[in-house]
Amino acid sequence: MPPRTKIDIATNRRDAHETVFGIREDTVSRGVDLAGAEVTAIFADGTSEELIWRALDQWTRGGAAGKSVALSYSFGVHELSASKRLASLEIDLSPASSVFDISLASEGSAGGNTPTSHVGFPFRLAPGFEEMGGRVTATYSGEVNLVERPAQGDLYTTLTIDFTNLPAGGLLGKAEWDSDIDTTKYAGDLAPSRGQDFSGRNTLRGSAEADFLFGGGSNDTIDGRAGIDTAAYLGARGSYTLTISKSATRITDREGSEGRDTLIDIEQLAFSDHLMDLEDYSSLTRLSSSKFSDLAKVYVAYFGRAADAEGLYFWADKLAEGMDMHTIASHFSQSAEAKALYPNTGDTSGFVSAVYANVLGRTPDQAGFNFWTTHLSNGSLSPATFVLSIIGGAQGGDITYLSHKADLGVYFSAIKGMSDVSDAQEILNIFGDQATSNVEAAKDSIDRYFDAASADNSGQFIFNLIGVVDDPFAGAL
Repeated sequence: MPPRTKIDIATNRRDAHETVFGIREDTVSRGVDLAGAEVTAIFADGTSEELIWRALDQWTRGGAAGKSVALSYSFGVHELSASKRLASLEIDLSPASSVFDISLASEGSAGGNTPTSHVGFPFRLAPGFEEMGGRVTATYSGEVNLVERPAQGDLYTTLTIDFTNLPAGGLLGKAEWDSDIDTTKYAGDLAPSRGQDFSGRNTLRGSAEADFLFGGGSNDTIDGRAGIDTAAYLGARGSYTLTISKSATRITDREGSEGRDTLIDIEQLAFSDHLMDLEDYSSLTRLSSSKFSDLAKVYVAYFGRAADAEGLYFWADKLAEGMDMHTIASHFSQSAEAKALYPNTGDTSGFVSAVYANVLGRTPDQAGFNFWTTHLSNGSLSPATFVLSIIGGAQGGDITYLSHKADLGVYFSAIKGMSDVSDAQEILNIFGDQATSNVEAAKDSIDRYFDAASADNSGQFIFNLIGVVDDPFAGAL
């Protein structure tokens, strides 16, 4: 029986990398998570093959295969097969936003461990492959640190396995090994280190590929250029104010540590607790003021509350891109909120009375009640768009009442940038029905909610829109 193979573990700090948010909570990386990783096989005769890791099934297995070498991995054991004598194998996980974790210490224990990572272990041959004789050297490089923190020496992007000290001068045939792998919380959050100096104003520019860009504690201009680019922020989303206008997109850290950044060609925002897709709002500023106000009116009618900024902007974006109001109204009618407000559209009389109460703030007049119940009963009018029809048919005091509701929705969302649904509901409660409506009291309540929401550590994300719709209460109250 051949003697037991000796394993040497080495590390170096070349090609250091950094991550903003570190390792995802589920630290069990699978083979499919490593898609895009780069593998270089060097053979004893001096030739080489460069491979790209790919997913081999939908759920677990991934691998890379060339003419003379193939390897695969699911959860634990890495399987390697070489039909030509292999001198070394290099696996670079950075394109897959993954790292090797070689620490035997848990987070917070002595011995060094990067926050967000957990217990790991270095390269070890699997049972059945430990007695090949000779020596195998596993070298980890590309040391990884959290931005603005020193590296702990546990995470690395690259593993190079040297087989030249095996008895035959290389590996021919099969081998299996374990080496702990973790994946970062967000794809792309692993980049060559810029060092620890994030002071002063910076201009960060991306590449033609997808970039993950972190400005740090300063006022930055972050230009993603081509690709799907992400700007990263260390805090929870509720600590920030995002402002979109026709000329610029800016984000401000209300706690002050990361300043105010101007964003150019940035498609995503990554916070410690949320990944936000800015492409959901890419056409928002093209919408006219009148259409925006019309949408706010439809929003409050279907949901019985002031519009929340994120929801209103999402549908305003779709309206700007060509979706018609009837289609949007149909989507609204199928929402959980609308179904709770109008639970039984099959009860025509009850449905019409509920819509009058929620939309127009009054009981239906007999002529209107007869007109709408007839059209709903004979199928000439769809329950999904009935609310839209009520808005379109409003007259006299109904128009004024609906306009005040829309103004409150615009003020709450676009002007003040708030999205708390409970607060949005309370605004309409304060406003009241047609007989008791009090616009000034509702507007004052919005101002109080905003003062609380925009304070440091409020936990509320503020999302302002500038230049699309004017403040409906400017100089009016």
